[in-house]
Amino acid sequence: MKNFRLIKNGLNLDAIRAELAESTLWVDMDSRGNRPKTQVNTDRIQLRANRQIPGRHYHNIHETVDLPAWNILTHSREFVLGFLREVGGDLGHVRVTSLNPYAEIPEHIDVGEYCAIRNRYHLVISSAHGTLFTSGDETVTMHENELWWFDNKKLHSVRNLGSSPRTHLVFDICPPGTRV
Repeated sequence: MKNFRLIKNGLNLDAIRAELAESTLWVDMDSRGNRPKTQVNTDRIQLRANRQIPGRHYHNIHETVDLPAWNILTHSREFVLGFLREVGGDLGHVRVTSLNPYAEIPEHIDVGEYCAIRNRYHLVISSAHGTLFTSGDETVTMHENELWWFDNKKLHSVRNLGSSPRTHLVFDICPPGTRV
């Protein structure tokens, strides 16, 4: 496969699941008037995001900042930082997304200078029946307790195959030596 790579499986994510179940930080993305079509039927907790720079489009900003959730969701943060120590590079966005039962994220490409140079990872925290993920001409089913890399620069889509929300910790890493 060229668009997906299973990085780890059999992970114990109980501590992350527990902190997310207790969290009051969830935002219903459907309640946002300006939400993109890729965030319909989702809830999200943003831990790190682009710095806001006047005159520059969000998708072309490389500088990222910690948000309050970064210091609150300690188990999620420690997982990401532990993986970052393994692979090296610079950390970008970090978010937790929950996709409603049987819901889909329509085909799209993650655009802009920011995405062009970063690797996108999905840690599958909960997905009772799996998450069907398509990127380019390849499709995989992601399962709980797995960490995946996928090519978000290709046309991709997501479908929750289960009757309960699917939750992924999604984060970006700029590989070592990459010029920003």
